[in-house]
Amino acid sequence: MQPMMDIPSEQATGESYADHMRDFLKAIDYYSVELRQSYIYGKENREAHFRLISLLCQAWIQLFPKIMNKPELADNFKKWMPVVYEPKRLLLPKYENLIWLFEIHIRMGFEYLGLTNID
Repeated sequence: MQPMMDIPSEQATGESYADHMRDFLKAIDYYSVELRQSYIYGKENREAHFRLISLLCQAWIQLFPKIMNKPELADNFKKWMPVVYEPKRLLLPKYENLIWLFEIHIRMGFEYLGLTNID
């Protein structure tokens, strides 16, 4: 019988799920700053836009089942389901700026799960 999935050795050695999710948040922060800087300087940075959308959708998929016991947060997350299923919506000119609201809701999910802390 073959295993369902081959796990790369670096993952098998012990990165916790919380650390994995914090890496998502760091990447979201990085591309968010890149995208904001491009907006400030009046430049287009589609690569940062694409990556940020992708990271936010992946984070949503990871966080959604874990926040279901907090109704207000779950309701906010459910509103983003159409975007997760069709992320190119956030590339349309009239919806482009919704990426920041999506990011706020994702951050609320991270905070609810205690994956962010201020030292």
